Amino acid sequence: MTYHSRFSASAAHRWIVCPGSIPAIESLPEDDRNTTSEAAEEGTALHAVMEHCLINSLKAVDVKSLSYDDHGETKRIEPDAEQHDAVQKVLDHIGTLPGQLFTETRVCYGYAIGVEPKDAFGTADAYTIDGTTVHVYDAKFGRYFVSQDANPQMILYAIGVVDTLEMLGHKITDVYTHIGQPRIGYLPEEGWHMTIADVKNEWIPKFRDWANEVKAATPMPLTGTEKWHEWAERFLQTDDDACRFCPFAKHCPARQKEFDEMIDTEFDSIEEVPAEVLSRHLSMADRVTDYIKQIRSHATSLLLRDAEVEGFKLVKGRAGNRRWASEDKALEALSSAGISEDTLFAKPKLKSPTQVERALKKDMDKEDIEAILGGVVVRNPPKPALVASDAPGDPWISGADLEEFEIQKGK
Repeated sequence: MTYHSRFSASAAHRWIVCPGSIPAIESLPEDDRNTTSEAAEEGTALHAVMEHCLINSLKAVDVKSLSYDDHGETKRIEPDAEQHDAVQKVLDHIGTLPGQLFTETRVCYGYAIGVEPKDAFGTADAYTIDGTTVHVYDAKFGRYFVSQDANPQMILYAIGVVDTLEMLGHKITDVYTHIGQPRIGYLPEEGWHMTIADVKNEWIPKFRDWANEVKAATPMPLTGTEKWHEWAERFLQTDDDACRFCPFAKHCPARQKEFDEMIDTEFDSIEEVPAEVLSRHLSMADRVTDYIKQIRSHATSLLLRDAEVEGFKLVKGRAGNRRWASEDKALEALSSAGISEDTLFAKPKLKSPTQVERALKKDMDKEDIEAILGGVVVRNPPKPALVASDAPGDPWISGADLEEFEIQKGK
């Protein structure tokens, strides 16, 4: 059985903000605690491909098929072209780090932050030692932006790496943390820097304080009691990142209170909403969307179990799109009925520029492909996208490409 890191580095963004989240999640049934998704499972698989390439000095495209361990279960991946490209970008990014490379290293930071070592460990994708400087690297294959700057997961990994290296006699003066996100183009040339004094005098004391808050919040009182409400008021805190994938989110009273306050905010028109309220509500938008999905899912599961949800019921939804049960049998039956091939088969359709480019990459250089496609490929100009202020991307220039928008003129 795989032992769980209670003070998980990958969940540090949650428990440093919301210390009650750890005991709250531990109060849930086992099946509700260990949530996963297709994206998470793909991330595990691509990390396995990345590690295999680093250990064996391979390019991503060399890995046609790979068996890997996913929490004790053996799985297999056959990466496609896009997945190969994402992994190769990470390999190239790691290749820019100076010094001796170490991969998939288990690091323990429990001693440093004052908790049991068995409760505080993680796995660093890669790190390098370059004299007295350490570079710690983590790859993320999702499309949700995660900044490397002051990233708590990376700082904990750095604390663990430094702790181990100093025990082995290394003198460390500087640490850089790096995050690579190939699918959103976040592959910074520079890492986020800490001196060893920053690590020991600033960050380790902070994590000790945060860990002590988790200890104070443990165990969680019985739900619904007066003590539990007092506990929730002190130890459960909402935050966009902290709540995003929290298994306890749909039960959380702090989150419910925040949503209630948002709904109760009344203005005659949206134009009257003060800027600070607009900003706060925007920061909650993803949490509200996730919450709505969760309550719909929970209500559906209750109704499927014949429980009552006042004012709601289940009805037959829209049937799925029609498809052939067997194309061979369908073709035989339709041909026997005298239906012509012109009726049965669509004319060949030109593939998309992306599909053509992907096929050409196998035999042609990038410059030759661009020369061929350059004069025949067009694309609509970008439109403004609303993101957090620290997210990557070129700034939107006000007034640019206004022809892309329908401007309603007053009459």
